[in-house]
Amino acid sequence: TTKPFAWRDDASVMTPGSVGLGVSMARWQGSGLSQTTVPVIDAAIGLTPRVQVGASVPRVDDVIISWSR
Repeated sequence: TTKPFAWRDDASVMTPGSVGLGVSMARWQGSGLSQTTVPVIDAAIGLTPRVQVGASVPRVDDVIISWSR
């Protein structure tokens, strides 16, 4: 049998002063429209032993939106 993919997260928080950076992509598809966003810059920083802040900043460009019929 096939089991669904389960993302495991232990809810750990970054240590204060540590930084995480990443690059990703996003693809969206709806009724007749689709969009691919590359790159998406991801960043996070540990502030205190129990607090971290993160952000994902996509590059948005109207040219890559495509219509399909």
